[in-house]
Amino acid sequence: MSDENTSSRIVVVTGGSRGIGRAICEAFAANGCRVYFNFVTGDEAAAETESRLKTAGGQGVGINADVSQEKAVQA
Repeated sequence: MSDENTSSRIVVVTGGSRGIGRAICEAFAANGCRVYFNFVTGDEAAAETESRLKTAGGQGVGINADVSQEKAVQA
């Protein structure tokens, strides 16, 4: 990540509730970005990611939506 100010940056990560997606969310949160991530299943995993983002010093919100479904994205 560059040295520029990231505190006003908003990042959207698809599949951020676990694995590589979670690690990406954490990296952005650690640099002060506000992170929004989607998940399709696993409410507990999404809650864990939100908690980790706070611990990393950032903000994050999980959104339960299947991005392959246009109606879910619009909602």
